[in-house]
This record gives sequence, C-alpha cells and structure tokens, in this order.
Amino acid sequence: MQPIAQDTAPDKEYSLFQYYFRTLLCIAAAGSIIAMGGLESIDIVDAAVVLSLLCWPYLAFVLTRNIEGKRATTVASILCRADAAAIGAALALTQFNWLACALLFAMIQFNAALTGGIKRWANDSLAFVIGAGIAYWLTQPTLNWQPSTKVSQIAIFGVLVYFFVYAVYLNRIIQNLKADNDHLSSQSQQIRMRAYKLARYVSPQVWQSIITGKEIKLQTQRKKLTIFFSDIKGFTELTEEMEAEALTDLLNTYLTEMSKIADRYGATIDKFIGDAIMIFFGDPNSNGTKQDAIDCARMAIAMRKRTRQLQAEWKRQGIAQELEVRMGINTGYCTVGTFGTEARADYTLLGQEVNLASRLESVAQPGEILISESTFALVRDSILAHDKGQIRVKGFTRAVRVYQVNGNRADLGGKSNYLEHSSDGFSFHLDMDEIKNYDRDHIADQLKEALERLKD
Repeated sequence: MQPIAQDTAPDKEYSLFQYYFRTLLCIAAAGSIIAMGGLESIDIVDAAVVLSLLCWPYLAFVLTRNIEGKRATTVASILCRADAAAIGAALALTQFNWLACALLFAMIQFNAALTGGIKRWANDSLAFVIGAGIAYWLTQPTLNWQPSTKVSQIAIFGVLVYFFVYAVYLNRIIQNLKADNDHLSSQSQQIRMRAYKLARYVSPQVWQSIITGKEIKLQTQRKKLTIFFSDIKGFTELTEEMEAEALTDLLNTYLTEMSKIADRYGATIDKFIGDAIMIFFGDPNSNGTKQDAIDCARMAIAMRKRTRQLQAEWKRQGIAQELEVRMGINTGYCTVGTFGTEARADYTLLGQEVNLASRLESVAQPGEILISESTFALVRDSILAHDKGQIRVKGFTRAVRVYQVNGNRADLGGKSNYLEHSSDGFSFHLDMDEIKNYDRDHIADQLKEALERLKD
C-alpha cells in the first residue's frame, strides 16, 4: 500500500497502518492455507509459505519506515504489487479455492483502487494474476471448485476484519481531515483579520502586491496626476489645550470621515501626517486627467462641507475653537511608484507638482480650497472658482496663479448665491454667502459706479 495522497511521503502513522493492513491480508492468506488441510497435514512447503506470509509485513515495514519523499511513493507502489503477486501465488496452496481467491482478490482490488486509482488497480490486479499463474505452472495443483468450509470461514473472517480495520483507519483520516480543516479555517480567519489590520497601515498598491504574492519592486513611472493636500488650521494650538485622549478621538473621527469621502470619489490616499492628508487621483486607476481633476475638486468640496458639520458636533462636545480646513490642489506630471529599500517600501509620488499642491494648501485661508491654473483649466466647466491672482510660493521662482473653489456648478442652480464672469479687461465674482451685511451697501455703490462707467 501507499499513501492516499501520492504526492506526499508516508508519515510514521501511515507507515504503521500500512503494516497493520498488510499483516491482515497476509494472515488471511496464511489462515486459508492452514485451514485447507489442517495443521497435521502441513508439509515443509506449506510451512515455509505460511511463515513467509507472516514475516513479510514486518520486513516490508522495516524496509520502508525510513524512506521519504518521492522514493517512498515508488517503493510503496512496488510493495503493493509484491503483495498482490505473493497472495496470488500463495492461493495455489489452497488449490485455488474459489471463495478464498475471490475474497482475497477483492481485498487487493479495494486497496489498490482506494490508494492509487485505476492505474494502481490495474497494476495490482495484473500482479495478482501473474503470481497465481506462475504458482499454478510450478505446482500444478488440483483445482478444488468445492469450497472448504474452514477455508471459507477463515477467508470471510479475514476479509471482515480487514475491512473493519480499514473503515476505522478511514474514519480516523476523516476525523483528522476535519480537525485540520477546522484548524485551517481558524488560521484563515486569523490571517484575514491580520490582513485587514495590515491593510490599514500600507498603501492599497503595496497591499495588493502582498495578497497576490507579487514581488514588490522598486519601480516608478511618470504620470499626469491631480494632487490634494489638506490640514486643519490651528490644530497645533489645539494640541496644547486638549487632553491627549480627547484630541486623539477628534483626529480619528476627522480622518475617518475624510477617508470615507476620498474612497467615495475614487481617490488614492497616500498618507496621513498628523492632521494633514495627502491624496492623489490618476493612479493606479484613472477616469482621464480631466475627470480626475473634477473628482478631486468635488471631493474637496464634500470634505469642506463635512468638516463644517463636524464643527457643530465638536462645539456640542465643548470644543470652542473653530477648526477650519484649508486645501490645495494641483495637476501635473509626477513620478509615482514604489520608493524605499528592498527591506521597506512605500507607494507614493514625487515632483515639483506635488510640492506646488502642498504650497497652495499652506497659503490657503481657513475653509478655502485653492487650485492651480492647470487644475482650473480642467474643472472650470464643472466647478465654480474665481481668480485670486498670482502669488509667490516658497520653492518657486515664478509667480503662480491660483483660483478659489466656490462649489459645484450643478449644485448652484439658476438662483445661485454665486455669480461669476470674466473676459478681457473684466473679471467679476460675487459670493453672497461670504458678504457681510455691513459691506453690502459699499459693494452696491461700487457696482453702480462700475455700471455708470460702462455706460459712458
């Protein structure tokens, strides 16, 4: 016999069961020979065959117990054919009692089919027939078609015991498989939980490489992306006033809500730096440069709206300080990919365009969303923004034109509180929500004066 899983070597437990099964098979054959004529009529040949059958299982066990790997599978297959041939030959001494032959042949076929499939069944059946044929040719026994009662009883008893032990063994295998399956299920659940926790600390791209088994290579590419930065104005001062536990809860709530919005718009969250957030659009998935920029602007608007809702909740919790978020967005070519070392890597992006987005965020006023001219050119049909002129930012020799985002054009409607128009020599922007009551008369006077000049 050989292991049921043929691509693995028999373990010690299986080798022991293999020994038991071969022993039962040989005992059944030896018992049939003895029962054929009784102990008083056994000659030296019969005694030698019986003794060989009884010693063969232990000898086979000793020869195979230290063999491992593929060689163990090959040896086990050879021994199975040797078993079949030996049993076939031994049955010649029972004058080929048809019941004993049928039962023992059935045991061999069952064992072969169960442990090795059709090929093993065919090989072992052929070995049985060859062994029986050689023994018949050598001994020329008188065929006895009338089954001896003793031989039949011994053969039947041996077969019953054989199948009983085999059933016990198979039941043990099933129980072990169930236990292994339960253990694997438990381990799988633990791995999923650990994987879920790990996914919170690495970028989606690195995480995807881990779970798919791909090698994480230090490689980058140039792509046109839209980059977003934000932080909470006054957060540093707040850390000096609040207890660490309350501050942690506040920050985690804020980052959680912002992450939900980012995921909704298909953003790639690069990292959290304290209260600051770095996000980009366009890699690994992109809806096109224009749509990526629009999605980023809409995400920023949604974040600003949600932050103002959170402010009301924080005030009810006793946080009196206004916590306003400032945001900066820029679009341009960046180097994106896996950076780091072979031991530690991260998925992020680098370049001047990234720096510009960060600078725009740092110069934005609380509650303000500033976008660069390159981003404005892509979103102007969908996002309402007005020109704030050119500004000087650290790290750039040239002045940068920036635009302030007011909202989605689709959300403003015909009776919008936002009005905007620009042409050569004229730029007009009206935000009724931002105008203070005490400034209305002064603004109205300025508009009247402008209208009079246009009429002249």
